[in-house]
Amino acid sequence: MANVTIGGYRAVGTLSGAPLPTPMVREVANNYGTALGVGDVLAAATDGTVTVAGTTAGVIIGVAEGFSYVTGGKRTYSNYLPANTTFSPTTVGSRNASLVQFTPCTPDVIFAVQADEGTTFTTIATQISALQENCDLVAGTPDANTGQSTFALDISTHATATFNFRIIGIRGYTLAGLELGTNDPTASRFEFLVVCNESLWPTGTATGV
Repeated sequence: MANVTIGGYRAVGTLSGAPLPTPMVREVANNYGTALGVGDVLAAATDGTVTVAGTTAGVIIGVAEGFSYVTGGKRTYSNYLPANTTFSPTTVGSRNASLVQFTPCTPDVIFAVQADEGTTFTTIATQISALQENCDLVAGTPDANTGQSTFALDISTHATATFNFRIIGIRGYTLAGLELGTNDPTASRFEFLVVCNESLWPTGTATGV
């Protein structure tokens, strides 16, 4: 049975059992050239704005939850921020700036995310063998209609070396066993639980941006 494709990273809990961290808001630079969607992983820029995250270590700041931007003189609230959205004044701190609300990627936050393919691991035993290994993220373009992210976990990078995220669990794996009907280990888009290895938040790193 094929797994339903669910794009992006979704905060589902914390390792400590504490509530999820308070959502935060940052600006997206004027005329930023990449569209952003809900579930996209964000990186911090040196001017205080955020960008779409790549695999660069130490700059991951959070996962997008929603956006607002000014168009036609009116602020619009959306799950999607179109590429090259402009505003005026164009400086950081503009009252018309494009904004993103996000869940901080502190090392305590658990995210659910699907693997980008189903050929690296094809059995439950091999999926389980990935626990406590690290993987980089895979960036993608969000759906322009729904705003849903297409980010995923680059499962082919799995290793003990340092990468963006650490696999800590499997969604649907309980004392009753694995819910194979909703998370089939033999099919593409198998879903893992991960925490961020390369966050810029304290305890993730002591270095600022």
